[in-house]
Amino acid sequence: QNACAIYLISAAILNSIYTTFNRFVQYFPFYYSDETLRTFILCKIRLYLPSIIGQLAKTMIVCTCIDRFMITNNRVTVRTFSTIKRAKYIIYFSIIF
Repeated sequence: QNACAIYLISAAILNSIYTTFNRFVQYFPFYYSDETLRTFILCKIRLYLPSIIGQLAKTMIVCTCIDRFMITNNRVTVRTFSTIKRAKYIIYFSIIF
C-alpha cells in the first residue's frame, strides 16, 4: 500500500456515498410527500451534503495527483513527504474542514 492508493480508496468511498445519497434525495419526493419544504434544516442539508461530499471526492483526486508528483520528484526531501501516515492525516483534515 502507498499513499496514492489510500487517496483513491477514500475517493471511491466518497463517490459511493455521494451516489447513494444523491439518488435517495432525488427519488424520495416522487414516492412520498415532500416534508423538506416545511423543515428548513432538512432543506439545507438536502442541498449541502451532496455538494460537500462531491467536493471531498474531487479533493481526494487532487491529493492523489499531488502525491504522484511527490513520489516521482528527483529530490529526496520531496519524496519523503509521501507517507501513509501523512495521507491519513490529510484525509481526516479535509473531511473535518
